[in-house]
Amino acid sequence: MAQIKTYARLKPTKKAYNGYVISKNVLTMHIPDNKDFVILGPQNNLRSNFSYDILFTNIFGCEASQEEVFDGVAKDIIQNFLNGYNGTIFAYGQTGTGKTYTVEGNTNRYSTRGLATRALSMIYQELEKRSDQHISVYLSYLEIYQEVAYDLLNPAARSTIPIAPFARVTVVEGPRGSCILRGLSLHLAANEEIAQMLLLQGQANRKVAETPVNQRSSRSHAVFTVYLQVRKHDSDVLVK
Repeated sequence: MAQIKTYARLKPTKKAYNGYVISKNVLTMHIPDNKDFVILGPQNNLRSNFSYDILFTNIFGCEASQEEVFDGVAKDIIQNFLNGYNGTIFAYGQTGTGKTYTVEGNTNRYSTRGLATRALSMIYQELEKRSDQHISVYLSYLEIYQEVAYDLLNPAARSTIPIAPFARVTVVEGPRGSCILRGLSLHLAANEEIAQMLLLQGQANRKVAETPVNQRSSRSHAVFTVYLQVRKHDSDVLVK
């Protein structure tokens, strides 16, 4: 049975805010009795001037590095993926809370690489150790914008043209409740350099726009997927 783990990462703020307390894996949030404090939640039903305890698998404070987040969140998932299990890392949060930085990172410094970049590096480093297997890595990059799916790695996609000409992807129901993505291209990545290049290409093709809290906000949902095909050198059996 799949195990779902939840993590919180706190983003540093320009103004000092002391409305929370971290106690191991419990985040206590204090909702002040202030008309200027906007409460976001289902039906706006959070009471003001009250404290709420939220339980997570782990909590990363404002001082946590990209490496610490990767080691705590993604490393086990990547290792299990290399051993034949499906794994998913899902970033969720309000606009401007740091999702893009956590997943994609910052190209200005090596230490600020995001989860996706670090995951690719780990995958290829581990695959180099498996000399008894023939392993192929394929990548796809899907974007969902205004309820329409697009292929960000389609050969015709260019970051300098509008999103409309990009290849559309159709989602249909498959056997046993699965989903089939028609029109989504798969790209063979023979080495890490090619994989990182494809990741950057897809990121550049994403739809972005300015919001009140983020000058370059991702205005869409994106799914970056890594596929493995494994075959032992003395066998014709192909495992996906």
